[in-house]
Amino acid sequence: MKERFRRLAIALIAGDQVIWTGAYGQSNLWARTPATPSTVYLIGSTFKAMSTVALLQQMEQGKFKLDDRVSDYLTDFKIQNEDPQHPITFRHLLTHTSGLPADFGPFPVWGDTAPPGLEEYLRKSLKAAKPR
Repeated sequence: MKERFRRLAIALIAGDQVIWTGAYGQSNLWARTPATPSTVYLIGSTFKAMSTVALLQQMEQGKFKLDDRVSDYLTDFKIQNEDPQHPITFRHLLTHTSGLPADFGPFPVWGDTAPPGLEEYLRKSLKAAKPR
């Protein structure tokens, strides 16, 4: 295995409890930034399928409806620049029509900078590109 592929963040979950987290390797190889359990990795389009399945499973359990406002379910972060007359719904997220950023930004693992943690990223970047 090439050195650039030796990085990993793991969480073991039982029910709704995180029972263990760990991280191995480096989140940025050039800067030698250690990986942490909160390191965010760019996983490309594989996230679309995983997040869709997870959301639809939650919907089947009655936890939300496709046309519910996403902001009503967020506690620590709110969507910025959202038009109150046309709020972002789960349907918008699943059909890629929300106006939210499509990527995490320019943080390659071989660059000189490490990506921000997920909390920092969401606090600063959870913004609709233009009012819907």
